[in-house]
Amino acid sequence: MEDFYSKHIGEVYERLTVKSVVRNPRPQFVCACECGGSVTCDVFSVLHKKTRSCGCLRLEVLKESGKGNLKPIATGTRFKNKRGLDFEVVEYVTSTRIRIRFVESGYETISARKEVKKGSIRDWIATPLLPATKYEKTGIKRKPAVEVGQIIENFYGSTFEVIELLAGAKCRIKFLDSFGYEKVVLRNDAKRGIRNPYRLSVAGVGYIGAGTYSPANSLQLWTVWSNMITRCYDEDSLKKNITYVGCSVHKVWHCFQNFAAWSEAQPEFIKNKDWCLDKDIIEQGNKIYSPDKCSYVPVAINNLFTLRGNKRGEYPLGVHKEGKSGKFIAQINREGRRICLGRFATPEQAFLVYKEAKESVVKEIAEKYKSEINSQVYTSLINWKVEVTD
Repeated sequence: MEDFYSKHIGEVYERLTVKSVVRNPRPQFVCACECGGSVTCDVFSVLHKKTRSCGCLRLEVLKESGKGNLKPIATGTRFKNKRGLDFEVVEYVTSTRIRIRFVESGYETISARKEVKKGSIRDWIATPLLPATKYEKTGIKRKPAVEVGQIIENFYGSTFEVIELLAGAKCRIKFLDSFGYEKVVLRNDAKRGIRNPYRLSVAGVGYIGAGTYSPANSLQLWTVWSNMITRCYDEDSLKKNITYVGCSVHKVWHCFQNFAAWSEAQPEFIKNKDWCLDKDIIEQGNKIYSPDKCSYVPVAINNLFTLRGNKRGEYPLGVHKEGKSGKFIAQINREGRRICLGRFATPEQAFLVYKEAKESVVKEIAEKYKSEINSQVYTSLINWKVEVTD
């Protein structure tokens, strides 16, 4: 079958004559050039005259354009520089460097040939540089960015006072709150406003504090701490989870720095970053998050004591009434599965069965994690008692 582009064989395009067609894999012309050379190129570049030779045409154009640069400038030839001053060629120092002399001032210098043609040469006698500006001391001092006694309010509404101006464009400031935190900052930064690390930024109770820990470099600890504060003090959170009504956080832990330092000192947290913070295992029924009553425990242990007070009915923990029969069902959650313990005539009977099963599961989990958890946590789990008031 004849190739579609075979009809162009023998045709002449600029300096190229088409001799044959090849596919590699796109169609290409094999062309002979007027200079005796040959070239294989894309059919479209030949047909649209983008390729006009084997390369000889480009060399000729470059050669022709370079003749002007290679042609020497005759001695005595005059030029004007960009300021309109006349200068003349004196002599060639090298093949590309020329000595020139300005006619009016007699100033001589050596420059490149292309700079001579452009006129980019300065007469340093006729047009010297302006002398350096001299500033006289007037004794007037620039007004500082801030002044001693100035009260400034930052973006978050915290106010601070400038109490001292220091060297190096710095100043000492003091926040006007109960903490009275002081800090040395640049004066310009103080003028724009400085963030107060003791601002009660979490639920109106918690604050970051001054130290090495921050939400940026300790994100996991920040998440645990802020969730703890929110659970206890945020009104919207308490409405959704009534189990935490009456719970609080020890004053020491209102500061994120203290909580983070305590957490990183706990072996359980260092080894197991995904463990949960628990407040009421070491002391059953405890409602205060504090350094001596809290511990990090596995998720499996933490889930054992999820009371779900907002979903509880009028019956004891682990007991609900069956609608059809009117009997009371005792059930327990174990490893994510809900297990029915039986149906009973009274809620008290159902609770006693649930109590026995629950305490058994707690002891079983305690033995499973004995080598990993805090000794106080293990002791509390082994002696755990489920009460009807839970």
